[in-house]
Amino acid sequence: MNEVKEYYNSIATDYDHDRFANSYGKFIDAEERIILHKLLNGIDKKFILDYGCGTGRLTNFATIGADISEAMLSIAKQKNPEKKFHLIQNNHIDIKENSLSAVYSFHVIMHLTPAEFKQMATLIHEKLTDNGLFIFDILSKKRKPTKKGWHANTSYSINEIEKEIGHQFEITTYNGILFFPIHRIPTFFRNYFLWLDIFLCSSFLKRFSSYYCILAKKK
Repeated sequence: MNEVKEYYNSIATDYDHDRFANSYGKFIDAEERIILHKLLNGIDKKFILDYGCGTGRLTNFATIGADISEAMLSIAKQKNPEKKFHLIQNNHIDIKENSLSAVYSFHVIMHLTPAEFKQMATLIHEKLTDNGLFIFDILSKKRKPTKKGWHANTSYSINEIEKEIGHQFEITTYNGILFFPIHRIPTFFRNYFLWLDIFLCSSFLKRFSSYYCILAKKK
């Protein structure tokens, strides 16, 4: 995890511009926001944690953010001064057990080893109330097989996720993200594919998406 932390500390200043100011990043951001709005509808923001919040891009859906990178958290605090932020250290967050209604985590698990993912899931399980929600994305093994290294190289199938955390969480549903290879479509045309992509990612074809966004409930 130190390598991940050092990497994100080093790119924090330019992260938002480099990753999400372009048409590809905006496409992903739009899909993730639509999913979060749907899944978190009716849940009090006071008890929602954005785990791996980075620069606070999606922290408007919560009132608490947490990350391993001090530099990313510094930017998140500037953007969201009214919210609380915690530094994740040694798989620990200074939040009471059984206090959160929901935790969501995007672009995190793809960087973790299976052992690190299990530790993360256990930590979140401890912080959630009974029947609390755990929302997270993973790279689809169908589209992106696991490779060596840590940077966006860990992928899972839905069955593998159930085996990893099924003793702690019940997977209730999942959506796809990025059905089309948007990075291969000319920039001018990308916006025209957004709603079609969203439709296909919630249809029976969602298993062919690049990412899965999973809704799991604490057992």
